[in-house]
Amino acid sequence: MQRIHLTVALDAEATTAEERIGPFAGQAWAPEARGTLRAELADLDDGTIMRQKLYACPLTLREEDYSRGAVVSLRYKYVLDGTRLQIAKAYLLHYVGRLQREGWQTGELARAIERDILIDDANVATQLCWAVQVQYVGRRTIQHPTAGTYSAVVVSQLLNKRPRIVASARLGVR
Repeated sequence: MQRIHLTVALDAEATTAEERIGPFAGQAWAPEARGTLRAELADLDDGTIMRQKLYACPLTLREEDYSRGAVVSLRYKYVLDGTRLQIAKAYLLHYVGRLQREGWQTGELARAIERDILIDDANVATQLCWAVQVQYVGRRTIQHPTAGTYSAVVVSQLLNKRPRIVASARLGVR
């Protein structure tokens, strides 16, 4: 039996800009980042890794405020959403379909992508993440925006492929 590990990741190539207004004057995140949805297949037998870019589009900056009273807690994320998310899912579903046609047992992976939730063999549900966190601002954490490429794993799955038995071998024909 052949085994590969599929990892689908979302990359955000983020830039910063000078913000000169208000109490947060200094570096700030650009409103959009260049996003890339990519797949990596790692062959567990020989260690080779195949990478493929599936979709590229802009990601939108989102600030999530979890602050409570005097305790500051902010997260900055670049998000793939709306029509762009639906297009990315279509490309990813096409890729998973191709793996299935090649004989890989993708199980419920296509349904997980459509529903944004993966349920593993132990019946544990995991929400698929279509965002890349680039900064956390907390009470003790002072981290200024830094341009660069940030990544987040969307889904990671072990796939198996059973060798096909030729009909003549199955019937004992020589």
